[in-house]
Amino acid sequence: EIGDFLVARIARLVPLHIFTTLAFVGIGLLSAAVGLAVNDADKYDLACLPPSLFLTHAIIGCDKPVFNFVSWSISAEFAMYLLFPLLIALGARARWALVMIGALWVVSFSWFDPGWWLRTYDHGVVRAVPAFLLGMSLYRYRDELGTIVLRGWVFFPVVGVLLATMLLHGSGLVVLLLSYASVGILFILDRSVETRSTWLRYLAPLGQLTYSIYMLHPLFHAIVLALVAQRIVHLSGPALYLASWISLPLLIAVSYVSLNWFETPARRWIRAQWRSRRERMAA
Repeated sequence: EIGDFLVARIARLVPLHIFTTLAFVGIGLLSAAVGLAVNDADKYDLACLPPSLFLTHAIIGCDKPVFNFVSWSISAEFAMYLLFPLLIALGARARWALVMIGALWVVSFSWFDPGWWLRTYDHGVVRAVPAFLLGMSLYRYRDELGTIVLRGWVFFPVVGVLLATMLLHGSGLVVLLLSYASVGILFILDRSVETRSTWLRYLAPLGQLTYSIYMLHPLFHAIVLALVAQRIVHLSGPALYLASWISLPLLIAVSYVSLNWFETPARRWIRAQWRSRRERMAA
């Protein structure tokens, strides 16, 4: 069923990725045509377009962040999807091996490549491996983890400590390990019968918007803040910071529209085409 799985992931992630990438291409071409200088001109290097569109730029591709630069993580994610069948086979034989490989990966790279958790366009797939193995390990041990009883209020200090450490400590190894621990604790909360029926379930639908917000916010920044706020309205300093905060509800609204009127229809269309093709082949 790996074909169905890969098509499902492509259908969910790729349409918005292509749209945002081509939108940045359009911004670069339009700016060049009208003679308008853009921030970070290297970001619009057309030579980097093929690896960006085909999601190889976190594995092998350009030596700089280009177009919708956050898409490096989608590239790294798809690399893990291609390895997924092998990891499933390994986890089926010895689920402890997933935990051990993930732990050894973190320790080894922390020794030989300090700061590996900061990699993005420069082989960002390196940081995807232990995170993906963490997710698989949590799922393989879901029954045992489901027996741990945690109260719903634990959610607040866990996330609060993570956010505070990110703000005060930056992006060091401590933050990485704390983020892993937070995911584990939140997974236990989700599995626990004690918390599954509480108010936490109302936060779940917001998770559907995270991909839209993540992929759209660089484009939103380029148009609403860099172009309109800075170039046209000439905001700077505290006024620009205030405009950034005020624009957040607008970004969330745009992400909601994207999810429901673009991403979801595109996902359903791609999956329908795949089912139709399989049925024709079977016939």
